[in-house]
Order: sequence, then C-alpha cells, then structure tokens
Amino acid sequence: MVILRELPGEEKGELPSVLGNEGKRGDFRGAAGEWEAGISRCGGLGIAIDIGTTTVVAYLWDFSKRRLLRTLSRENCQTRMGADVMMRMMHVQRGKGEELHQMLVEQLEGMMEELLDCWQESGNSLSSDEDIFLSVVGNPTMCHIFLNQDVSGLAGAPFRSAYQGNYICTGEDVGFRRGKQLRIQVLSGIAAHVGSDALAALGVAERRGESGVTLVVDLGTNAEMILAYRGKRACCSTAAGPALEGKGIVCGVRAMPGAVTGVRIAPRTGNIVLEYLSGAAPLGITGTGLLELMEGLRHCGILTREGYLLDREEAEENNVHPELSARLVNRQGKRGFLLYGEGGTNGAFCCMGKAGEIVLYQDDVRSVQLAKGAILAGIQCLLNSCGLSPEEVEKVMVAGALGNHLREEAVLRLGLFPAVFRGKISLIGNSAGAGAVRMLAEPRFAVEMERLAKEIAHVELAEMEAFKTNLMDGMALREFE
Repeated sequence: MVILRELPGEEKGELPSVLGNEGKRGDFRGAAGEWEAGISRCGGLGIAIDIGTTTVVAYLWDFSKRRLLRTLSRENCQTRMGADVMMRMMHVQRGKGEELHQMLVEQLEGMMEELLDCWQESGNSLSSDEDIFLSVVGNPTMCHIFLNQDVSGLAGAPFRSAYQGNYICTGEDVGFRRGKQLRIQVLSGIAAHVGSDALAALGVAERRGESGVTLVVDLGTNAEMILAYRGKRACCSTAAGPALEGKGIVCGVRAMPGAVTGVRIAPRTGNIVLEYLSGAAPLGITGTGLLELMEGLRHCGILTREGYLLDREEAEENNVHPELSARLVNRQGKRGFLLYGEGGTNGAFCCMGKAGEIVLYQDDVRSVQLAKGAILAGIQCLLNSCGLSPEEVEKVMVAGALGNHLREEAVLRLGLFPAVFRGKISLIGNSAGAGAVRMLAEPRFAVEMERLAKEIAHVELAEMEAFKTNLMDGMALREFE
C-alpha cells in the first residue's frame, strides 16, 4: 500500500534569516562605495539571484520595508545543452559561449519581469532602472557565463578565473535589453571551482554565530565544502553531478508541485509512505526523495550495498515482502522499482513506461552512487589535508539543493557523510540565496565576503590520488566511519 502525505508547496520557499547583526555600514571607496551609497538612497527594489547549474532562484527585496516579497525558482534553461558545468564549458570552447550567455540573460530578464509585475501590482512604482539593484551568486562557471567572461581558465590546470573579487556592472554591460541602467554586483568566488554561492553560504553560516570546527557543505551539481577550524578556513569542490537535484534521473524532478521529497518503506508490511509537495499529484522524485528511497530499499533487502537492484525473482528468493517484490518491474528492458502508480491515471508524468508512474531504475542508482561517492570523498580529503579527522568536526551545516528536506539517518546509513557526523548535522536551506539577499539588506556583507575569500585556502582534489580511491570506496551504500 502506498500512503500519500501532502506537504506545503515550495514555490515561495523560505530563507535563513538575512537580517540582524548588521553592524555599522562602512565607508567604502570606489565601485563598492557607489553600490552601498546607491542602496542607502534607494527606495526601490532589489532582486537577489542564485544561478545554479540546474536551478535558478530569484528573490524580490523591498528596500523601504526591508523584507522579501516573493521568490521564484526555475530550471536553468542551459540544462538542455548539458547537465553539468563541464558540458557547458565544452559548448563554450566549441563556440557556443554567446548562445549560452544569451539563454541565461533572457531567462533572468523573464524572471525579473515577473517579479517587477508583482512589485507594481502591490501599488509600487519605479522612477528609473537605476532604482533596481541586482545581487548575484553562483558557481564560477555560471557567473562567468552570466558576465560573458572567458571560461578557458576554468577548464584546465593551472585553474584560474577571468576576474577577481566582487564584480560590479550595469544591466547594459551584461546585455540586458531592458533594465540597462540597473546596477549589478556579482559576489566574489573563492577559487576557480569554488564560487560565490559557497562563499555566500559560508557568510550566512558564520553570521549564525557558529564556532568550533565547522564544515559547511553546499550540495548541488557542483558540491562545495568549506571547513572552518582553529582560526583558519579551507575549501574544495567536487563534481557531484545533477542527480541529487533531480536531473539525469528518469523520473527525477526539482522541488516543485507534485515532487516526492520523502519516502518511508516498512519492510514487515510492505507499506510505502510518500511525502510530496502540494499543488499536483505525485509526478517525480527529488534528490532527497531518491536518497530516502534508496536507503529504504537497502533496509528491506531489494538494493545491495554495491548498488545492485534485485529483480522480482531474486527478491522473492530473499524473502522480501510480496507487496515490495511485486513492485520490481521491467520497463523497455530496464530493471526498476515502481514507487508510485499502478498504470492508472494518477498523474501526467511518464517515466519510460506508463503515465503516472514513478520508477527508480538501476542507472538512477548508479548516478546517485557517483554523486554521493564524490561528496564523501571530497569531505574526507578536505579534512585530511587540514590534519583533521571526521571525529573532530563539531558542526556540519548542509546548504543547497538538499538543505531543506534531508533526513540525517537516511543519508548516514547510505554513507553520504561519515557516520560520526550523527547528531551534528543542521540544514540551512538555500544559504547561497540568503547570502545574495544579504548583499541587498546589508551592503557591507559583500565587502566582508570579498575580504574573507582571500583568506580561504583551496584544496585541489584533482591532484590528490586519495580522492580517486575514496571516490570508488565511497560509492558503496553503507555507513562510513
């Protein structure tokens, strides 16, 4: 039996607190000072944007009321030209950089217009584009493409960015057809593959007053980790791939109406509880749902620690509950587990099979294994390079795509994080987006983060032989010490 549990929708979303502990606004010279001075005079609006490889999120900020008015989340339109940053860079190197840039600019203009309509419908008005401030964070590749900067330095050693520090410009500079005079600030990155999204997440985490050995993990297509310890900070990034954001998974979706975000399986009764976002019938599964589903299948004996998905006959031989073994299906020659749907009309989503079905396939399992193996290996190598063991980590703050619905026990049993992190994990949601909003709410924040970025040591995982070994070991679906 499948039991459905409807959860509140995610379209408006929530952010960690972006206000408080603001301090005095500094007197900064040059472009940074002009940005701050403009905001200080501004009675208009701000738009904060988090450009992810898979998802773009925009926040409408009211300067006069100092509050968020609306949030928009959309799939990054560039995904049709490649699911990860390496594919995007390959397209740029083949002469399609301008096309990718224009795609992103047009998408952002459309999202901005939707937010401006909301602003005007609330009875507000603008005297000019100069009353609009745009703050941007993202991984280095996305920021470079947005600014139409050369990405060749990101493609190979010695890795380097085309620009350094905070980047301040106008709408006309990035090619906006409308809003040419609006003012834009892109937050500084840390290294060639650790971007402003990770820096923003770190800034928001540190504003929470965290102390001790703290690990901030920003989970997305490009997973980034920053470790704060003994007055120092170090970072690294790893290509986790888009699986944990629902891309590259046959029935995967981002957090949207109808998305399954949680799965509970009872081995003794065969019952399945699906938690999904309201607004539509279940139509696909998110990264958090995938992790919980795989942990549940491991627990009931359908999925091995090596990631092998049993077929129906093998499940019956292993005494798996009949209700669960009956859900092992074959769709177009591909083995899978039927999570939702009995071939009826309980949805409009089609996963290589019947409409309304949500199926986990063997290839999906492998994609998640690669993602989780890369993340675990990145954490292990970062700690080792800093002379720390996992036991010494006191707090783990998880941001990004999985930072809202992740259940600690499920991910520890699968081995996404070391088991000794049990009881130390806190979810801080889209802290990159929160950092982008803070750039508007508190202009000093961007300058402080730019200074902080220069103090963070970068660990290059590609140069570490241990990373490859840890990656292969980390693909196993089991607890890791």
